[in-house]
Amino acid sequence: MKKIKISTILVVIIFIILVSLSGYLSLRYLDRIASDFMTSTMLKINKQQAKDDVVLVMIDEKSIAKIPWSWPRTLYGDIFEYLQDKCGVTAVIQDNVVFVPDTYNPEADEKFFAQLPELTKLISAYDLYDTDNTTGDLLPEKNLPLFNEKSRVNIEDRRTVKYPSIYKGIFKLPKTYLENVPILAHYKIPRDNDGKIRKYMPVIEYEHKLYPSQALYGFAMKTGIYNYVLNDYSLCSADDECKALNIPIYATDNDDFSDNPDPGIYNTIKWYTPNSKSYSHKYYSAIDVLESKAAVENGEEPLLGEKEFKDKIVIISTNAPSGKLESVHPTNILKKHAFADMLATEIDNMLNNEFWQDKYATLTVFLTIFFWFLAIVPTWNKSLRTTFKAILVLGILYYILYYYLFTHNFEIAFATPIVFTSVFAVLKKAYRLITNDEESEKIKNIMSKYISQDVMNNVLDNMESAKVGGYKSEATIMFVDIRDFTSISENLSAQEVTGLLNRYFSTLEPIITKHKGLINKYIGDAVMVIFGQPVRDEKHALHAVQCADEILKAIHKLKEELTEEGKPAISIGVGINTGDVFVGNVGTENRMEYTVIGDTVNLASRIQGHNHVYRTEFLISDNTYKQVRDYVDVVKLSNVTIKGKSKPIDIYEVLRLAE
Repeated sequence: MKKIKISTILVVIIFIILVSLSGYLSLRYLDRIASDFMTSTMLKINKQQAKDDVVLVMIDEKSIAKIPWSWPRTLYGDIFEYLQDKCGVTAVIQDNVVFVPDTYNPEADEKFFAQLPELTKLISAYDLYDTDNTTGDLLPEKNLPLFNEKSRVNIEDRRTVKYPSIYKGIFKLPKTYLENVPILAHYKIPRDNDGKIRKYMPVIEYEHKLYPSQALYGFAMKTGIYNYVLNDYSLCSADDECKALNIPIYATDNDDFSDNPDPGIYNTIKWYTPNSKSYSHKYYSAIDVLESKAAVENGEEPLLGEKEFKDKIVIISTNAPSGKLESVHPTNILKKHAFADMLATEIDNMLNNEFWQDKYATLTVFLTIFFWFLAIVPTWNKSLRTTFKAILVLGILYYILYYYLFTHNFEIAFATPIVFTSVFAVLKKAYRLITNDEESEKIKNIMSKYISQDVMNNVLDNMESAKVGGYKSEATIMFVDIRDFTSISENLSAQEVTGLLNRYFSTLEPIITKHKGLINKYIGDAVMVIFGQPVRDEKHALHAVQCADEILKAIHKLKEELTEEGKPAISIGVGINTGDVFVGNVGTENRMEYTVIGDTVNLASRIQGHNHVYRTEFLISDNTYKQVRDYVDVVKLSNVTIKGKSKPIDIYEVLRLAE
């Protein structure tokens, strides 16, 4: 008894650990769904508007309606020049990468590249090659010093834990462009595993050097802070001891516990209330900027000027669906969120030093243990209902805390502590049932070797049925018999007969169980099997036929094995009938047997016996055939005289199961 209890406890503990681990992984997705819902709902309720320090200039439908795509790069140069020289912007961010020269407008490219050294407030973009991209021309290593000169932001790495960078190179930029562009910063915004964007990479690591994002570079130009420190859990401004900027970050190493598909250094974006289907920041049409530049040159009043752009960071991007310039991605607040608006949001977060605090893993484990302790320990010897009442009360208090922290930019796990504790409560109840029923389980395991497991389970589930009596129901009965077994056994010793029968029955039993059959009894070398009772099965006739087909194939294989071993080979006959039977317990109150009786059973036995007459292996009745006719190929044996039947009946030889 003591050994059984120890093993039971070990099994329960291992089960709890496995359920907890799998539950934690799956509940991360549930928590994420809840977090997305809360984020979207709170933005609608609180109307957290974006500041006007960052604005967008978009090449939109209006722009390409007046100047069809694609635009020569001189038009970009005109916009950059106007915003810098006439509007007094702090910085201009171009969020697309100049990968190759424009072969259709080489003169425009030449003019644009020559203009770049004068655009000192322009932050251009570059992209990096990673393990998921095996093609593309890469920046030559000899050009890396020149590339590094384009970033004046210094980031000191003080991390104690570092993960290997996935980046293998920088995508090649046109030579003249690289020489003349004033500033370069990465423009990557990562997606989570579900395809949505929730995070940003303020810095990336390449060749053991940290490079700033366009957002961080824009912040640096706005504040004049160009020195930063990267710690294990934060990226902050070094010049003022982290007062102006302190970004909570976390790094991942591409494991299954991370929502991020790639290793990297991330922070969670704090969104603002959208003012349209794709934006939360104010945006202007690029064509209006170009026309404003032309107006100033003609001495006219511009539509857009210093009033709209002075001392602001301006992001230039495209978003014109009809021109195939739709630059949008799904986020947890919008289905089609403009890429430029995400970048603007990150810059806004930096300028306001306001970030989403996400201490998910460590805090989730602590809260889960704490919640479990409060709910389970006081109710350890109480009923499951009492435990769930405690979980309900604590759950209400927990969600009040969740709401309070959420409104203060701090998120905790939404579902994991409560669901984990509820699962544990159920496991605790299961453990008690296991330990209380150990002795009865031991008896059950022993007795199941003498009677069917299905019958045993049926009796245990329906204690009132453990008495003489029964009911009428439809079932399918199958008889399997070894041909000429008497002749075979006469030439064998008792031990050899027993060994042959055990081998034969061992072949049948797993096949019968597989097809939902119940071995009702062994009658010498014959086996009586019930389909459809006591466990209800709507397709009992079909399952019986499929079972018989598989048994015949298995016996043919066994016959070959016995022949190779020099032992007597065996052949069998199968008979199946479907109809109404009496199902229940037959006998006395002190000694009873679960069985089925009736004419259906007798007919199944006699049909099996006709395999000897017709030298067949597999016969079924007309009643069975009517239920499986679409599944079998048969030969009809008409007007067969069956003992006990006043009129001849039709039976069928099953040749094969139909495709």
